[in-house]
Parts: sequence; structure tokens; C-alpha cells
Amino acid sequence: MRAVINKYAVLILLITLLFIFWFFAFVSIQDKKPSGSQIDKLSGEEINLDSVNSAETPNPYVPYFAGFNTLSDSGVSSDDVRYIQDVIVNYTLYKKQIRSAKISYVKNSFKNIPSVGIESIYSFQFGINSKDIQTMNIVSNMTTSIITIKIIDQANKQMFSRTFDIYSL
Repeated sequence: MRAVINKYAVLILLITLLFIFWFFAFVSIQDKKPSGSQIDKLSGEEINLDSVNSAETPNPYVPYFAGFNTLSDSGVSSDDVRYIQDVIVNYTLYKKQIRSAKISYVKNSFKNIPSVGIESIYSFQFGINSKDIQTMNIVSNMTTSIITIKIIDQANKQMFSRTFDIYSL
């Protein structure tokens, strides 16, 4: 009878040790997210990392944006900004396969491009995680409600392109 009790005690001890081992293994490999605030070097904007880390989104891997308020200040419509950010999210998550990326507008990179028709044509640069600078070219036509967004790399190669019918909120 005593041998049976010892077997159970050893088994309980082993299960407890395994649980403790796996608990500390999982705790130690979890991503340690930075806190506080920092100045984004590409946009010049101050980022509150505590807000970014506590954001309640359905997908915790979605990127966050720094300096994109400059687009609205440059005359870009809120509809265009929504589509631009959607393209960047899809490009970053699915094409580049980068999770929880910081997407920074590159300060002073916005350019209005003269057009012949009633289209609004402009471009700007953005960086992924303070590097990997890309150029975004946008052709937006509010009359036909169509927007075309292209992402071009530094070698002037088109990396991603999408065309949408614009639906206003």
C-alpha cells in the first residue's frame, strides 16, 4: 500500500514540476512590449506606446500608424485615408508578413501631382518599423468614386496595388 502512495506522490510531483517548467517557458518567450512614449524618427510624432499596446482590436497583429494625421492636413479626404491605411495593413500583414508593425509617414514626403482631369493624384513615403521605406502613389476620383493605390519600393518596383470603389462613411 505504501508503494502505491509513493507512486502517486512521485507522479503528482512530476506533473507539478512539468507545469512549473512550461509556465516559466511560456512566460519567458512572450513578447515584451515597450512602454512609455517615444518620438518616431520618420514622422517626428510622439507615440504613446502604452496606448498602442492597450488598443482593443480584433487582431492584435494589426500595425499601428504614426504621423498619418499629416495626410488630412495636406488635404487628403478621410475616405482616402481609410483606404490607404487598409492597403498598408493588408500589405504589411499578408504580403510582407510583419505583425504588429509601426507604420510611419515620412515627414515632408507628401507631393501633389498635377493632373489633366478631375482626379486627385498624390504620393508620399512611409516606413515599416522605422526602415523599409516605400512610396505610395494614389489616384483618387471623387466623381467616379474610384481610388487606385500603389506601393512602390526603393528600386521603383511596384510591390502592391489595389483599386476600390469609394464608399463614404
